[in-house]
Amino acid sequence: MSQQFGVRLLLLEIQDVLSDNDRRNFYSILGNNVPKYLCNDPSPKGALRVLEFLFEKSIISDEDCYYLIEAFEKIHCNEVAKRLQDYQRSVQQSSQKSFSAQNILLFDNEEEDMMYSI
Repeated sequence: MSQQFGVRLLLLEIQDVLSDNDRRNFYSILGNNVPKYLCNDPSPKGALRVLEFLFEKSIISDEDCYYLIEAFEKIHCNEVAKRLQDYQRSVQQSSQKSFSAQNILLFDNEEEDMMYSI
């Protein structure tokens, strides 16, 4: 499963945990980052529109959901914040592993180049 599906699937699952009141509190934390007309619907469908807006404006991304973590911590939705933190941690670990593999390949290529130049 790609990371994009991972975060979007997680955000869908989170909607089942949030109450309409949680969503209203979430919208109030967002302030001017989201147009008011998007914040009129506290249903899961309305929340998904708000999240899509945050994706479109690059406030959140498939690799970065720190903004959401902070917002949910501020409104005391700790279970949601923890699930997002766990996801963020897994993305970082995956990215670090990928970076390490790239470094190994790059180092191997540099060693080969040195051998040929001798």
